[in-house]
This record gives sequence, C-alpha cells and structure tokens, in this order.
Amino acid sequence: MPKELVSMQLTKAERKADSAPCAMGDEGDKFPYGIALHLDDVILDKLGISDLPDIGATDTLQASVKVTSVSESASERSEQRRSVTLQITALQLGDSDSSPLYGSKKA
Repeated sequence: MPKELVSMQLTKAERKADSAPCAMGDEGDKFPYGIALHLDDVILDKLGISDLPDIGATDTLQASVKVTSVSESASERSEQRRSVTLQITALQLGDSDSSPLYGSKKA
C-alpha cells in the first residue's frame, strides 16, 4: 500500500523558529529550504516537457533516490540535528496524459 503524501508546509511555530531556514521566492516562508526542485532545459527535454506549465499548476512527482550522505550532531548549545542528502536518480512527473506539466498530452 503506497504511503500518503506528507505536507511539507511549515506551521506558524516552525516558521517563527530561528532554526528553520526557508526557501527563497513567493512561498519561501511556507516551505523549508532545500525541498524545491529547479528543472533546466536538459531535464525538461529528458522529461519530454516542451511547453512550460502555468505558474501555480500542480501535479505529482515520483522519483528514485540514492542516499549520498547522512549526518547527526548535538552540542551543549543546540538540540540534536539530523539530515539526509538524497540524489535523485530517476524522475517522473504527472500521473496521466492530461498532466498540466505536459500541456494537453505527454510527448
């Protein structure tokens, strides 16, 4: 059974915390730093996306990832921190031929 998607939107308390760096952009204060993907011409071509989607369009993303780094640290002055670095090795956007990221039909 597939796991349900978990919202990455920060709560008001998380946004106020000094230890919660945020992404840049219009919604930068709503989501944590480092979870946005930038797809350039090479990646868009690989995915068969020729026409750019409308700003605000939403869709699904499925990816295979490889763990490339793990870290855990603690100090007297701060709480324990953990992190995992994931390298995307394969990517699929949209789950149907009518995906807004592919226009009216996938290429």
